[in-house]
Amino acid sequence: MKKVSIIIPVYNVEPYVERCLLSALNQTHSNMEIILVDDCGQDNSMEVANRIVKGHKNGNKVRMLKHRQNRGLSAARNTGIDAVTGDYVYFLDSDDELFNNTAIARLMEIVDNYDVVIGGVVTGDGNDYDKNKDLTLKGKNAVMDSYFKREIHTMAWNKLVNSEFLLNNMLYFKEDLIHEDELWTFQLVTRANNIRIVNWPSYIYHIRANTLSTNFTLKNIEHLLYTYTFMQKQVKDNYSNSPFAVSYLLRFIFRRAVSAVRVCRCSCSDYKRLIKFDHSINCHFSKLENKHKMKYLFFLLPVKLQYSLLKIGNFFRRSSRD
Repeated sequence: MKKVSIIIPVYNVEPYVERCLLSALNQTHSNMEIILVDDCGQDNSMEVANRIVKGHKNGNKVRMLKHRQNRGLSAARNTGIDAVTGDYVYFLDSDDELFNNTAIARLMEIVDNYDVVIGGVVTGDGNDYDKNKDLTLKGKNAVMDSYFKREIHTMAWNKLVNSEFLLNNMLYFKEDLIHEDELWTFQLVTRANNIRIVNWPSYIYHIRANTLSTNFTLKNIEHLLYTYTFMQKQVKDNYSNSPFAVSYLLRFIFRRAVSAVRVCRCSCSDYKRLIKFDHSINCHFSKLENKHKMKYLFFLLPVKLQYSLLKIGNFFRRSSRD
């Protein structure tokens, strides 16, 4: 039976870590290790974790690693990657949980020779978060088209990844980068030859206040620009003949443009610095969907006019809401 390494970074999650850890310890897949990476939080998360591990029948499957100082989520995941002994790696965030006790076993039943297996996700309130299509993607073109069509979610969690594939391709997380999952998943799919996606849930994603996903600032935009620039170059060099790739970039940068103005209230100079689309990318304009054609034409406008239009749109949006 193939072995799974579940990596759980732990940082200031005292109210949630018991729920998360128990969901991993209670898995029916017997050949498993759970790697807890202590990233030096200021609460009692690790005390709770130690108590749970000592009192659980599967506590011997847990390995605890500790950083000397707080280094962030990317570094914690990388520490876990370097320690894995399993055939497959699974990332589980410490404020989330596995869907049920058979989640890992069901995913492992279909691993075959896939580089990555991806399960479905629901939110903690029971509503669908990410409705997967049931897909078997074989070949790089199939994988990339599926990614650009947004059929592969960009989060690192809930992906069962072949360890040999992961390590051979040096798929580590870039440290000190906000939204590191976006870049890591893009690098993952550009290297994967085959991916299996299932439409049944294996992961529960809990949305909570005061997290990166609920507090969006100009710094978030700046870090996303790094990822966008990387992806834009890759598309230009390798995928420019795909209308799906150009549509993906247009949607990615347009959402950031709207967020920069609507949420971050950035200045025009900041907007000009952060929001750029490379029109030298080979774009099959006629093949773009109408909504993406509009985005493409929007980015042909002078930057000051783009900014003004977004400001006007935001003004009317606030007025109608009031």
